[in-house]
Amino acid sequence: MIKPRLRLILLFLLSTLSTLQAQDFLNAHPLSFSELEIQSASKIENKTRSNVIVVDASKITVLKQAVTKYNDNLYNLINQEKIKRQAMANTLHKIMQQRNTTEIKNQIIKAQKDYKEMHSDIIKNLEKAQECKGLYVFVKKDIPAMPNQTQLINEAEKKITPIAIEQLRGIYIQSVTELYSSDQFDSQLYQHIKETISGTFEIETKYKHAVDYQQRVFYYVAKVRVNPLKKNLVQYEMSPDAGKLPSNIAIINYMKDKSQTESILQKMGVSNHLITQIKGYARQNTFNVSNDNQARKQRQKQIIYEGQKQLDELSSQITQLKRELRESQFSLKQIIEQNTTVKFNTENLNATLRAAEDQLKQAILNSEKYELVLHEKILKAEWDRPVAPTDDAVKQVAADAFNIKNQLENNYGEIELFIETHNLVNGDYTEKQGQKKEYKQKISRFWLFPEAIVTGYKLHTIAQFKIIGETSVSDDDKMQKEKDEEVIVLEGPCSGPEYLSNEDYYRCTGMGESADMIYSKKIAKNQARDRLKQIIKTTIPIILQKYVKARKWEVEEVVNEASEQLLNNSRVICNKLKRTRKNTFQTYITIEMSAKDLNKVVRDIRTLRTFEIDIINFKTSDESDRK
Repeated sequence: MIKPRLRLILLFLLSTLSTLQAQDFLNAHPLSFSELEIQSASKIENKTRSNVIVVDASKITVLKQAVTKYNDNLYNLINQEKIKRQAMANTLHKIMQQRNTTEIKNQIIKAQKDYKEMHSDIIKNLEKAQECKGLYVFVKKDIPAMPNQTQLINEAEKKITPIAIEQLRGIYIQSVTELYSSDQFDSQLYQHIKETISGTFEIETKYKHAVDYQQRVFYYVAKVRVNPLKKNLVQYEMSPDAGKLPSNIAIINYMKDKSQTESILQKMGVSNHLITQIKGYARQNTFNVSNDNQARKQRQKQIIYEGQKQLDELSSQITQLKRELRESQFSLKQIIEQNTTVKFNTENLNATLRAAEDQLKQAILNSEKYELVLHEKILKAEWDRPVAPTDDAVKQVAADAFNIKNQLENNYGEIELFIETHNLVNGDYTEKQGQKKEYKQKISRFWLFPEAIVTGYKLHTIAQFKIIGETSVSDDDKMQKEKDEEVIVLEGPCSGPEYLSNEDYYRCTGMGESADMIYSKKIAKNQARDRLKQIIKTTIPIILQKYVKARKWEVEEVVNEASEQLLNNSRVICNKLKRTRKNTFQTYITIEMSAKDLNKVVRDIRTLRTFEIDIINFKTSDESDRK
């Protein structure tokens, strides 16, 4: 049975609630508890007994509407603040992106350098595939009755060599010109090729010679191969009288003039029988020479096509980078001056960027603080909680209120602020990297509204929270954690611009912690090497996929080989040690790898693997010719 004294009703001016903020009204409510007054059920009971209040249902309805409206206004303000803060974070990202203006310039310089090197690479590959073969017949009449064959061979070589070189060089230049005119490949490359191959050549011959003593005729059937002459080889010059031959000597380019061979030799007075013999020896090599020249054209065409493709890709890359640079420089001034109070200064761009970034970061922090203030104003309500009938209703109300207070702190004890950020990782900006901050909160104010019903009471409660610290760690625990994590500095860590990657070196730092000093160093070194290896593994496959039609296992094999080679050439540039108060060791190690080494490996892979099959076949052809 409900005691009469609990039916006492304190008149509240609930009719004025619509003109007041909910919190203003609640602060005037006698059953309002401070943080200290809700530490236990007994404290709640003591205050409730001295301020016995019962509220009717109509007033609770008005109260619910007021709390809902009050909270809705706060949530709208919080959402607006989140949108505002996210916009500032996005603007900060745009400004941070402009820091890569220097990087874009470096990329353009590197791409232009690669473009020039590509010309050189194409020439090197053409040198391996541009041999030109010919078949020449040398005939000399009126030789001595007892000729010195060595002298005749030397004479034949001396007279065939300049003629063959001049003719075959012309054939090669003509074939390059035909490719250029028909397929319109790079004019700069064409000029480079012409200037490179218009000089000197080496010659390799394979002769079939014989002497007809009866007719006093000496003849050579010479298979000639002309290659680009290296600097350290003898240079052949075309002498002015090289093409002037005495009447008793004939040199015939059989691949070009084989139909005229018979008439030329007949005019010299060579017998038909001997002419047939000479032509027979020449025909034996015609098919091979023709096939070799055709294969050379195909290899040459492939190299030029592949080279042109690579040049086009580099040219497209340079164009794209230049466009990005223009857009970056154009938009930077607008972004900074529209979103900050910083004056754009082209003379000191880095200072301008830093000032704009600092201003936006501070604005984001201020926004976070303001949102926390708004969160502290929000009211958390628990409505219509029935109270079990007992002899001491006040005690039961106090016990239930204390339980509700604990439940509210469990349910709403943590809040988090979240924005999407873009962080700089290894020179690249990660998209939509979530940045979350968690805060712990506890009830700072608590309101109690008992409502009389037929069976006893219903309980209505409202709570307001306050932020007590970031993350879920208590202040005492946080202080102890920070104390535990203090370190005794034996040496400074590897930090500063000299330990960051630049256009000349890739640098990665690893950190290892262990009770064993040696093991902590091992962890740090392995971590730094793994990070360098990741750079290699993301660079080389891109190149292979772009330039080489390779199977997956081949790509992995090349990457692994290259990684080991590059890591073996890397060096430690920083090795620092700390010891924590927990008696563990922290080692910092920075490893440096030359960008030139990586670029060289990439170029070697791109060059060698693209033409590997052709080179193997070509070597086989060379070996057969030398036999």
